Amino acid sequence: MSSKQKQPLRTAESSGVFEQRILQERDAPWVVLLVDGDRDLHRRLRRRTAEEKIEHRSLHIIGCVSAHEARESLATRRDIALALINCALETETAGLDLVTHIRQASNNRYTRLALFTSGGDLAAQAPRALRGEINDFRPRAALLDHRLAIILHGQLQSYHDILELKNYRDRYNRLANADGLTGIPNRRHFDKTLDQEWRRARRRRQPLASIMIDIDFFKDYNDRYGHLAGDDALKRIAQALHRALRRPGDSVARFGGEEFICLLPDTDLRGACQVAKELHQAVDRLRLPHQDSTVSEHLSISLGVAVTTPKEGKKPADLIKHADAALYQAKEGGRNRIEPAAECSAE
Repeated sequence: MSSKQKQPLRTAESSGVFEQRILQERDAPWVVLLVDGDRDLHRRLRRRTAEEKIEHRSLHIIGCVSAHEARESLATRRDIALALINCALETETAGLDLVTHIRQASNNRYTRLALFTSGGDLAAQAPRALRGEINDFRPRAALLDHRLAIILHGQLQSYHDILELKNYRDRYNRLANADGLTGIPNRRHFDKTLDQEWRRARRRRQPLASIMIDIDFFKDYNDRYGHLAGDDALKRIAQALHRALRRPGDSVARFGGEEFICLLPDTDLRGACQVAKELHQAVDRLRLPHQDSTVSEHLSISLGVAVTTPKEGKKPADLIKHADAALYQAKEGGRNRIEPAAECSAE
């Protein structure tokens, strides 16, 4: 889409949110998927684990008699902590194929997998276990003796530890990529996003737009109202800019000081200027008084717009340079206005 159109924001849970919710549900039962063609085994396992508590949590056994049925259960749930799978189901390889399916799926990627075989040929499964596809493999008889408790305790604790580690890692990454004051992405995150979007736009031969934004006379605002008021203004403007971007792929980051920058994939000059207008209006609606501004009674912004189609001989820094040059022209031309980059507007 070349010209800018409004699209709804994504509503799906972002990466890490679901895993964090699982960790918070301390009293929720462990969900264990049992895949075996013997329904009697299902009943016996439920009886054996009815009173079982692991980390003060009970067990909820979901029984499936085929790999096909297991796939359906996996498609509708995201909380399966452990799957106990018979190697031979509909076919001799159905169990192994199910293992591959689970490892490739995104909704249960951290599920622990224990494979069981009635044939006694455990050595044949060793290569897959060593590659990390299987977390445990034993004779099927282990489901009916003392080894079951060892398997459950070990694998469920590992599942919890992995999610907790991922949660900490996700939290660290969010902090490392977010601006400490405004909460929106920082320059570090923007640079990575620019590189990714540049390569994608070059591959698809699509335009990539950038909008450089500067708060007008912000030093004067700080001098009059104080730095605490200035920080509050920065936070409110950052959130206003963030809310004004309507497509999921569009982003805004704090570039430094009182400067912000937007990146708009697959957006031509007309579309980018329309977004700039919406950003300008969003800040204007805040109506933050600024008595020392010579262009408005309220805090206002100047915007420089640049668009290019990445190709051989161009660099991501060129797009930012053109947007910055356009911002300079907007400020030279009186501030509180939008200026497209002359060099890019012809592309």
